[in-house]
Amino acid sequence: MLRFLRGKQHNVIEASNLYAACLKWRKDNNVDDIRNNILYGGINSPLKFPHGKVLLNLAPQIVISSQALDKKGRPLGKNKFL
Repeated sequence: MLRFLRGKQHNVIEASNLYAACLKWRKDNNVDDIRNNILYGGINSPLKFPHGKVLLNLAPQIVISSQALDKKGRPLGKNKFL
C-alpha cells in the first residue's frame, strides 16, 4: 500500500482505488496461480513457459534459478520464497 500512496502523492482515496484495481487485475489474470506454478509447480526454466522459446529469442537474458551453482558448487541465487 505504501508504494501506491507514494505514487499518488499520499492521496489515500486515489491510492486505495489504484490498489483495488491492482488486486482485481491480479485476480482476473491469475497472477497468483502463475506465481505458484513457478515456485512450486516445476516451471523452473523459461523454456517451460508457454511460448518460452519465442520469448527467449525476443529477449535473451541470463536466468539464475535458486538451484544454480557456480563452479565450486556455491549457490548463485537465493530463493526467499521457499
